[in-house]
Amino acid sequence: MVLEPKDTSSFIIQTGLEVSNYNDKYYIKTPRGLVILTSLQYEILQEFRSEKTVAEVISKYQHIDNAKMQNLINKFAFEKLIIEPRTPFIKRKTFGYYFRKITKFKIPSAPFIFIVNNILCKLNIYLVTILSLLFVITSIYTNIVLINYTGFSWNDVPRVWSFFLIGLFIALYHELWLARFISVYGGKENLKFKLRFLLGVFISVVVNWEFLLSLERKKIIKTILHVDLITAGLCGSFSLIGYIFMMLGLKNLAFTFCCFSIIGYSYMGLNFYPFLFKSDGYNIFCLITNSFRLRHYFIKIIISLFKREKIDYIEKNKLWVYLLWGACFIATLIFLQYAVTHGIRLRI
Repeated sequence: MVLEPKDTSSFIIQTGLEVSNYNDKYYIKTPRGLVILTSLQYEILQEFRSEKTVAEVISKYQHIDNAKMQNLINKFAFEKLIIEPRTPFIKRKTFGYYFRKITKFKIPSAPFIFIVNNILCKLNIYLVTILSLLFVITSIYTNIVLINYTGFSWNDVPRVWSFFLIGLFIALYHELWLARFISVYGGKENLKFKLRFLLGVFISVVVNWEFLLSLERKKIIKTILHVDLITAGLCGSFSLIGYIFMMLGLKNLAFTFCCFSIIGYSYMGLNFYPFLFKSDGYNIFCLITNSFRLRHYFIKIIISLFKREKIDYIEKNKLWVYLLWGACFIATLIFLQYAVTHGIRLRI
């Protein structure tokens, strides 16, 4: 349930918030996720450093429309940026906060930052991009040949650690290049790497990219697509290595690298799919439509429909975005349930 602060409600800033400042915007890690505030919004938030009522804060900003101030404070309360002073500790957080805490771990970043700043940043990005594109295009042919030569089938792919590790390597490769772009854009001092577990099944390496969000929307999308192309190039290179082994008559190695390539492309497809995880595809979808918190607001829309409440917290021209995303999200869950029930082997 979303808290709707009244004028007489007292609040104070939540403890332990992580705040970063880039390009006159404030990026705050809240119990619900990441919130971006302008300088003025952050200034208003700071009014709650000591316990104050909503009315007290609103009265200090009489030049701002009362409705806008109320909506902003509602947002602070919903995101748990501010809490009622006597809120029990357990209620100050959310399930998502605890889930992130137990599924995301900081890892030593110094070796990765060294690779980013001393190797990747010094490579010719145009040459890397062209080679990646060539690897992807060529792999269309080589993978077809390899599949015919090795008799590739998902049912024949062994469940061995090497295939798990290749997925982890691809994830790391993706994040290293993303960190490279962040470093070039001026976020060198903000690079940190974490290990993330998704649903206890998918394991990924992630780099903090709050700095990237401070850039223009088109530049963020362009960067994500650029990194995905370079990562796809790595998957294509596996196919070319397998093709070389095929030419040498080494069928087992040709099969192995054919698997690496196809599994890599499968990971990339999942990463680019916008209707499940908060992946690259999800982030691009949010940026293009300028809509965020998609799952939360979709669920809220459904609840409002059942309660026959007015949906006045979403712009009318954005309602279709949340409904479209939600419909695709539900369809994806139904497919996954069908796949599990019918024993379809999803080897990615």
